[in-house]
Amino acid sequence: MNQEPDIVERVIGLDAHPDTFTAAILRGPTPAAAIVEKTFNKVPMAQLSNWAKKHTNVGDVIVLEASGNSFQVVRSLAAVEAEGAGAGELPVGEAQGSARQQ
Repeated sequence: MNQEPDIVERVIGLDAHPDTFTAAILRGPTPAAAIVEKTFNKVPMAQLSNWAKKHTNVGDVIVLEASGNSFQVVRSLAAVEAEGAGAGELPVGEAQGSARQQ
């Protein structure tokens, strides 16, 4: 009954602040083997949804640090997922409950 864990190919780390966010896209079979594909520094928070539509794929895991605006960031990313673009393995309820957005 042991199930193999799903292999995640891309992880997107977000550091969100009230006015800006920084992101890193990493790819690899394990954390030790992951490489940084691209980084984004001090992107205006108003561009989060458009950024996610352009730079995330279904199956990406988005990791968000818990901070004062985490729930708003999760709602913004969930709206992008609902439109059929980007972000997405964790259902929104799970993401909000864990302060980790997918």
